[in-house]
Amino acid sequence: MLLNRLVPLINVEDLDASLDFYRNALGFTVENRHDMNGKPIWALIRHGDISLMLNRPEETDSDARRKRPSYGDTLLYFYVPDAQAAHDELAERGYTPGPVEEQAYGVAEFTLRDPDGYELACGSLLGPQEESSFEDEDDD
Repeated sequence: MLLNRLVPLINVEDLDASLDFYRNALGFTVENRHDMNGKPIWALIRHGDISLMLNRPEETDSDARRKRPSYGDTLLYFYVPDAQAAHDELAERGYTPGPVEEQAYGVAEFTLRDPDGYELACGSLLGPQEESSFEDEDDD
């Protein structure tokens, strides 16, 4: 089976709040959206080659996800050129990212929660010798 692309879909309580977060915090743009009765119920957002679908089902309760410990469920992992710079920019704009930590696997990273408690990680490689290991992987 040949897979071409992965576009995660996450269910959210308030699509407007989620759109605000992903646009303002991370720089996503809305590529497509569907409204029902004047309220958005689905959107495809994009940032460069990264796509994500946001969906508002009839009933969604994100309280349990908001209370989970870090790395307790699905995590969306974004690579950034400089984790510390990304962290500082988010903090300056009023978001509350976790601390930047250097991991044994050669990445500096921090986490951030979206309005529905989905955990996002932003990481950058620590060593220039490892840079190509994430950028030039084969498309097998």
